[in-house]
Amino acid sequence: MNLNQTIQCPVCNGPINFNVQALIAGASFECRDCKAVIKISPSSMNQVKQVYENFINLKDKKAKKVDTFSISEFLEVVDKV
Repeated sequence: MNLNQTIQCPVCNGPINFNVQALIAGASFECRDCKAVIKISPSSMNQVKQVYENFINLKDKKAKKVDTFSISEFLEVVDKV
């Protein structure tokens, strides 16, 4: 799984590059175009960490059938919690 990802900036639609593990650990990332910052809110941090751990466990169980997961698949898991 590639932990370096890019999402669209919610302000200017430019790219924001981020690392999934660093984001979950509390890091923030800045849009290089408009300087908007993304990070996980402190009130959501424990829930996001738990969902990510569940995601990794599911990924490990499915490793024989599927080699990689995309960030969109991870976000689908997050949305269900």
